[in-house]
Amino acid sequence: GSDLASLQTRAAEDGDYYVINGQKTWTSGAWLANYFYIVARTDQQAPKHRGISEFVFPADMPGISRIPMIDITGTEAWNDVFFDNVRVPKKYLVGEKNRGFYQIMHQLDFERSGMERLMGNYPLFYGIIKFVKETKHNEQPLSRDSLIRNKLAQLQIEFDVGRLLIYRVAIVMDEGRSPTYEAAMSKVYCTEFEKRLANSAMDILGPYGQLVAGSKFAPIGGLAPDSYLASKGYSLQAGTTEIMKNVLATRGLGLPS
Repeated sequence: GSDLASLQTRAAEDGDYYVINGQKTWTSGAWLANYFYIVARTDQQAPKHRGISEFVFPADMPGISRIPMIDITGTEAWNDVFFDNVRVPKKYLVGEKNRGFYQIMHQLDFERSGMERLMGNYPLFYGIIKFVKETKHNEQPLSRDSLIRNKLAQLQIEFDVGRLLIYRVAIVMDEGRSPTYEAAMSKVYCTEFEKRLANSAMDILGPYGQLVAGSKFAPIGGLAPDSYLASKGYSLQAGTTEIMKNVLATRGLGLPS
């Protein structure tokens, strides 16, 4: 979450092992995982931003259990994973002990920079353009409707701007720098684009846009409702839009924190 320093999961040293107890929420694809990545508190006495460490270890270790988390689209995208006296060999520690918080702050710049923030729903964008070209209303293609044309033209403008922001992030990484505020800017813009795309698709498709995959009447293979429902979480994942704007303000514009 956005308050990593308040985590409660603990990893206590015991000889050549860490004994982990706690819970990890929003574990993507846990039912398929061969390894788990977790962050745990390794020093209970240190200030909350210190004393945190990272681990990666096999998912089949004794003491690990999970329960599914069904999201608003009806999909098991995440799991709650529980760790009860899980003995993890010290070789699975990532980086330095008690430096996990600072390592993660650096890693997040790269997580937020992915092109999936823009391209995740590109099949829907492509599909809606194809739909309005091929679908007629009153014997005229929907593509002749000025409101629809305006919506799609605006989305294309925004898509190209998002692509340029992603290219900028890639250039920064090629130069060997961490894309701190560049990634934050790209994520804010691109995830908001994804929301606008989903909203526009539902507007254009009308009531049929609510039909899910499997219905023979669902346009574009039923992509629209899943995209619409899931899009509300895009600006939360890997840091909320509000936090991204704070990163941009402090590290990009030099404003006081």
